[in-house]
Order: sequence, then C-alpha cells, then structure tokens
Amino acid sequence: MSPNTASSTGKDKLIADEEEVLQAVILADSFNKRFKPLTTHKPRCLLPICNAPLLDWTFESLALAGVQEIFVICRSHAELVKTAIKNSKWSKPGAGLKIVPIVTAKETFTPGDAMRDIYTHGIIASDFVLVTGDLVSNIHIGDVVREHKERRKTDKDAIMTMVVKQSGVNHRTRSRGDSAVFVIDPETSKCLHYEAVTGYPPKKYASIPREILNEHPEVEIRNDLIDCSIDICSVEVRTCKIGNNTLIGSKSQIADNAQVTASVLGQRCVVGAGSIVRNSYLFDGAVVGPNCVVEHSIIGSGVHIKERTRVERGCLIADGVVVGPQAKLAPFSRLSKRRQDSDEEDEEFEDAEEECEEDDGAGEDGDDEDEVDSELEDVEANQDPEALAKLGSGTNAIIWPLPAVDEDEDIDELEHPDNQRLMRIGDSASDLVLSDPGSITSSESESESDDDDDDEHFYGSNPASSTTSLPLSTPSNLVAQADSAVISEFQQEVKQSLDRAFAEGHSVDNAAVELKTLRMASNVSLRLVREAVIAAIVSRIKIMAGGGIPQRQEIASMIARWGGLIDKIGGVDPVETVEILQEYCASSDRLPLFGQILAALYQDDIVDEDDIRAWHGNSKSQGQGVKPTSLQDNYNKCWVTGAHMIKQFDEQDSDEDSEEDSDDGAESTDPAVKNPVTKELPSAGANSLEENSCEESSDEEDEGDTDEDDSE
Repeated sequence: MSPNTASSTGKDKLIADEEEVLQAVILADSFNKRFKPLTTHKPRCLLPICNAPLLDWTFESLALAGVQEIFVICRSHAELVKTAIKNSKWSKPGAGLKIVPIVTAKETFTPGDAMRDIYTHGIIASDFVLVTGDLVSNIHIGDVVREHKERRKTDKDAIMTMVVKQSGVNHRTRSRGDSAVFVIDPETSKCLHYEAVTGYPPKKYASIPREILNEHPEVEIRNDLIDCSIDICSVEVRTCKIGNNTLIGSKSQIADNAQVTASVLGQRCVVGAGSIVRNSYLFDGAVVGPNCVVEHSIIGSGVHIKERTRVERGCLIADGVVVGPQAKLAPFSRLSKRRQDSDEEDEEFEDAEEECEEDDGAGEDGDDEDEVDSELEDVEANQDPEALAKLGSGTNAIIWPLPAVDEDEDIDELEHPDNQRLMRIGDSASDLVLSDPGSITSSESESESDDDDDDEHFYGSNPASSTTSLPLSTPSNLVAQADSAVISEFQQEVKQSLDRAFAEGHSVDNAAVELKTLRMASNVSLRLVREAVIAAIVSRIKIMAGGGIPQRQEIASMIARWGGLIDKIGGVDPVETVEILQEYCASSDRLPLFGQILAALYQDDIVDEDDIRAWHGNSKSQGQGVKPTSLQDNYNKCWVTGAHMIKQFDEQDSDEDSEEDSDDGAESTDPAVKNPVTKELPSAGANSLEENSCEESSDEEDEGDTDEDDSE
C-alpha cells in the first residue's frame, strides 16, 4: 500500500470515528390490542402521561442517553404520529435530535416484521438502541451501549444486549399476567433460553432444552427479571440487497451481490451471486443461477435457471423446466417440460394413482389423459429449432406459441388475447388504444393533444371511457393520481437533501443514509431516488467554453466525487443508471455531454461494457415509444453515441486479439490498461450531438451497413 493510500485510509477511519452517532429505533406501534377502545383512534404512544404524550417521554429518555438520530417506525395511525413528531419540542432545531418517521407496510404485524423492513432499507449504519414508543426511563443507556460493544469484541455472535430489571413477585411494576423465565450463563450473562409465562392458567414448570444443560453445567434460572423494553442491537452485515415488498420463504438462500426487489420467493429457493430478481414470483425450490436477471415473471416449482440467463418480462416457466446457461427468453415466453422428461418424473405418481383407481373402481376418466396430452403433442410437434437453441444447451423445455385469434372463430370478448394482455404480468399494453373515440368531444380532444406532457405522469396510458360521455380513468391513472402528491413531496425533499449535501460537502455515505431514510419514509420506488441523484450530479456539471480537455476534466471530477452515490442508495442497477442518464440528457441542455458522462461512469466502474451493450440493445434507447415525440430525436442521438462506444469496444477487442497473434508466443511486458474511451467519443468536445449525428449519417453512406452491424 502506498503512503498516500495509507494516509487516506487512516484519515477516513478517523473521520468515521468522529462522525459516528448513536442511533435509536422506536416502535410506535404496540402490535397488540390491550388498550382498546382507547387506542381505536389513537396509538398507545400518544396517550398522555403527566400532560405529555408517552412518545415525548421516550424522546426525552433517549436524549438524556446521548442518542442523536431517532427513527420512529409507524404502522397504524401513522399520520397522527407524524403530526405529533412535528409538534414535539424534541424535533426543534435546538433540541439536538434528528427524528425521522418511517411508515412500514400494512403487512407488518410484529416487531420482527418492522425490524426486517427497516433492515432491508439499510438506514441503520452501526449499533443502535431499540425501544418501544411508551418508554419512560432514566437508565444510562450510553453505559449499556459501551458494554455491548465490549462484548462484541470477544463474541461476534452477541448481536443484542437486553436490559432487564430485578423485581419481586409483589412489586408494583411487575405484571401478574405477563412474566418470563430466563436461563442465563452466570459467567458471560448470556441468555441461553427464554420462555414466556402467563399468570392464568398458572404455570408451575419451565421446559428447558436438554442441550443447554449438557453444554452448560452451571446455569441460573431466573423468574424475577422484568424486560425494560430497551435493547442494544448490532447490524448484521449482508452484501445482498432485498428491496421493498419482498417476501422470502423459509430455507431460501440469497447469495452475495444478489438483488431481490418487489418479489415473492417460496421455500427452498436459491438466488445466485450477482443475480437480479425484480417483480417476480418464484415457487418452491426454484433456483436462479449466478449473474441471471428475472423480471416481471412467474417461475414454477423446481425450475433451474442456469448462469448468465436473462428472463424478460411476462415469462411463465412451468414446474421442473431447466433453462440455460447463457439463455435469453423473449418477453412473454411460456415454457414447459418436454413430455418425455415429464413422463419419466411423474411415472411413480401415475402408478400410485392407478393403484388407487383400481381399488376404488373409478376408471371412467382414463380417456381424459389423452385429451390433456393432445394439446401438448401439437405444441411439441411444432417447435422452432432456432428458438429452442436460444434456451441454452442444458434445457429440457418447449416453447408454447403466443395466443392468436382466428378471424372466423367466435370468441368471448373477455378471453380475447388483447383483453387478456391487460391482465398479463409485465405487460403495460401501451400500444393498445384504451379510449372510446366516440365519447370524447372535440374540445376534449384538443385539450388532450395540448397536454401531451401531462400524459407522461400516467405512464403513457390514455383515459378510458364508457359508452356514455363520462370518461373513466384506467387503474394505472387512479394509482398515479393517488400517489402524485406523495411523489411530488418526496422529490422536493430529495432535492433539498442533495442541495445540502453538495453545498456542505457531505460524504457519500452520509448523503446515502439520508436518501435511504427519505425513501423509506415516503415508501417510493428506488428508481425515483436514482433519478434525483443522477439529475443532481449532471445538472451541476459546468459546461466549459470550448469543451475539449477542460470539459472532460470537469466531468471526471464531478463523477469521481459523487458518482459512487448512485450505487449506495439501496441497490445497484447500472443498466437503469444509463437509461436515466439518457432520459435526463435528452430532455435538458446536457445532451452534448451524454457521451462524456457515460464514459466517465465507465472509467469509474459504475457501469461496464456489458451494461452499455444491454442498454443499447433496448428498443427504448432509440426513442421508440418515448413521449413527447419531440424527445425521440434526442434519444436517438444518445443511442448513436452509444453505438460509437460499442464500436470502440469491438475494435479494442480486435486489436488485442491481433496483438496476441502477432506476438508469436512472446510474453508482453506492458501491463493491461483500461482503454480511455472518452478521448475517441464523438461528444468529447463541446460540440453538439446534432453535428455528430450528421457526421454519423455521412459515414453510414460511405460504409454501408457496417455501423448497424456493430450496434447490433
């Protein structure tokens, strides 16, 4: 390690030690109904004690203990809790506390659910204090925190220190209906066993596992301890990312650097290292290999998706299918196993079923099996060898055809394939006209044509209407209208947070923690945060007169300082990063800088070559379906710039291969150096992309289809 590197590392450690703050998490929900009907319209933490809500007493207890940041977890009556926090004296600037309310999902039913929710958002950075919202205490929590840290130095498995109080049987603070038995190691004070005890019916015996007594010859069994609802917890380090609205079944495994967002995983599922699962359902026993992508799809039981396979949106994969390696499923593909594989695996089940039928004398339905197999035979007989080859060398699948309609066939409107698309996973049906032109007046039509920009807020959907003149909003419009106020408020808060971070020179880690907190408080998508971060970074890049080297240096400096924030806000998605960069540049005066910024992101390893190729291969990157249509040309200019980068990647690979062939076995003495793509980009200077696109057009006339082949 060089002296400069060592000095920098030491300085960073010193700064981290100085900036470490004591954090606390308050569970504002009691998760029980003991105080109803008092808590029917108000949470227990807002009930008054000595003319002040219990929550204020909790804030005071934590402030006296030296806590500086407090996260209040709200589920029921969240708006009342937010208002109480806003009006509390402890949220005023001079109080020395930073209090952030966080609303959890309605599916949060226990304290464990709440902690899993806050844990997945990554807003807790170090050891923290966990208390309930009705705490009134004068315990020196700081001393407990120090003791917890000392214990962690010798025992990394000590992830929680629990504060208890000794109390006699008849003490006024001891509840007769709620107590517990603690089995404790007298040498380490480690709780070996905990068992709740009810007052009625009275419990005379405690069940202690035999293993504890075998491993610990001496234990203390205590029934005189009261849980003070004060715990010091440590954050378990995980390198995988689990996003919002995600349910994971028992015995499922998520490897390092994997991402699972807005998805449901059944039992015994496996997600390999570096894989991404978004908006999908994985049934029991499904396996996703390393470096795979699964989006908006349903994966059946026992499915094995091998390494580097991409499952596009809308795919349905039946039980037991094997796909890959390095396969790419087209959107809305439907796969099932070949009959031979299915018959072999189901043979034992069929034999058992036949025995049952013989015993019951029920053989009348035997002909139904032939009818069930007839459609499968037709599908298997009409397979496309080229399409099957794209499923990978180890596949056992067949591809089902997409639904089609015979013009002469009389079909129920509800079952029409176009109508079924509105109920299909991953299908936005943006190409379908969802409005009745006969019910829209000329004035309405004119107003709609004048408001193309507003349509973007409704994800490209047009309002649908009934056969009368009353327009009916589509479900996506209703959701967008309901969420617009929350999103607008969130965007404003994120802008203010980023403005402070840039103006005051915050560290990337501190800025990321604040953004995670804002996102969790508003319960918005990660893309909105990434959009705000990229917009803040790009908008602050100064446009240098004359462009050239000064412009590249300005971009490189900004990306080196703040580029890391893009991947520290809660998830890593480099392809989405490039998409958002293109979207922002295409709609702003930073369009000429797109290529140089993309190259700077590449140089700083925020995106890599495969990410750029994946973005470039997306139809939207060329401007298809982009609204308003005036932006399509700008999107295409960014796409042309990307084509030049990919061409340079290909030329670089070709040059390296040529050098290896010309060496005649001689070893190269020069170390490998990352190619400075920026110097050869068409947008390296301050010239506009309009000039570059004109040059590209003339080059294409001379070179024929060469550039098109390279871009593909």
